[in-house]
Amino acid sequence: MTVHARSQPQADYRITLDGRDLSRQIAPKLISLTLSESRAEESDTLDL
Repeated sequence: MTVHARSQPQADYRITLDGRDLSRQIAPKLISLTLSESRAEESDTLDL
């Protein structure tokens, strides 16, 4: 019987700037990613 150790779940995300995907460059240094959704008239915020 083979038992596979499971790591913690990871979010699926993509970070782009001017159409370029920067996810792979940022991933090794990323400690946390928090998306805060605001009301319709306000901008959402993303904290890296």
